[in-house]
Amino acid sequence: MLVESFKYFDAEIFIWKLTEDLEELYLQIYKFLKKCELEDFEKIKSEQRKKEWLAVRILLKIATNRQNKFQVFYNDSKKPSLEGYYISISHSVDYVCVMVSKDKICGIDVQQITDKTLKLSHKFLSDSEIKKFGNNDVKIATLLWSLKETAFKIYSIGNLPFIEGINIVEINENSAEILLKNYINIKANYRFINDYCLTYAIADDKPLYFDRNN
Repeated sequence: MLVESFKYFDAEIFIWKLTEDLEELYLQIYKFLKKCELEDFEKIKSEQRKKEWLAVRILLKIATNRQNKFQVFYNDSKKPSLEGYYISISHSVDYVCVMVSKDKICGIDVQQITDKTLKLSHKFLSDSEIKKFGNNDVKIATLLWSLKETAFKIYSIGNLPFIEGINIVEINENSAEILLKNYINIKANYRFINDYCLTYAIADDKPLYFDRNN
């Protein structure tokens, strides 16, 4: 069910909580999906993944007020797009989120807060970030991970390393400053929803894409 929607500068964010069974979700959206989309849906094996896939498209229909059949496209780096809109998609266990904008590249991420993120923090945090923010608070570790995911979705086509390429400079109340490749600043916002962390941001200018070797 749709639990919340809100505007964020030139974008809108929609949050769905998965309370429905697979058939309920399917019946809400299948008439608006092109044949190729339905074929892709049938290839998905996991029931949870199918629910997430359907919920994303329900949210996109709501967000863009689509009345005709539509299709979500993915580039070689699996970055999604929809005709007439910049979009970003995220899902984690019970929550599915989309962010849409007609004018701005956007990024959104939702993560369940679990101890697993804390155990893996050395794989996405630099030594300086660990020194600054610590590595013993699961909530902060999840926030840092989610912020990096959001920044990655805005600016990378797949070759932006999380440790060397994305630096969390500062965390404030409900917002954060992120530095990419030491010279591009992103201001992101965040909120906690029960045991989940939601982060989101928009690009102020034309996105830049990086090669890992540069």
